[in-house]
Amino acid sequence: MTPENEPIPETPGLPTGDSKAELGGGTPPDSLKESDNVRSSMRHRREIDDLLALKLGTGSTIKAAAEAAGVSEKTVYRRLKRIHFKQQILGVRHRLLSESTGLLAAQLNKAVLKLSDLVDSQTETVALAACRALFDASTKMTEMIDFAIRLEILEFQQKTITKDLADEK
Repeated sequence: MTPENEPIPETPGLPTGDSKAELGGGTPPDSLKESDNVRSSMRHRREIDDLLALKLGTGSTIKAAAEAAGVSEKTVYRRLKRIHFKQQILGVRHRLLSESTGLLAAQLNKAVLKLSDLVDSQTETVALAACRALFDASTKMTEMIDFAIRLEILEFQQKTITKDLADEK
């Protein structure tokens, strides 16, 4: 035999190509089945967490959220101990509020214009109520804006410190 025609010697641990399983056919090894089951279980848990977060984020009771997700109330309480799950609920609330903000902003302009008209009312009680409403609203908005700015500054400082600490390592 010439060297080109010589059979390749078998190497222990490498597939020989003699069986369907080695070539990718047939039944997968148990380790692959287990990893598929783990992935499926994790996906199912994420779906349950998503549904629970949606229900809790939109105001459902723990009992109602548990029933909707097909889990026990005890499971919901366990999830609520996890910071990531709490953040997920806050994320749901944030998205809902963000969507509503546009609608609210459009109506807010109308409300301010109406209150501005009422400030000039001939009836003193109506004018006074409009002034109070405008004053209260402007005070609350100013506080919220100030709080949001301060929070942004703190979050930026925290990220900067965390980055600096990571860079030192």
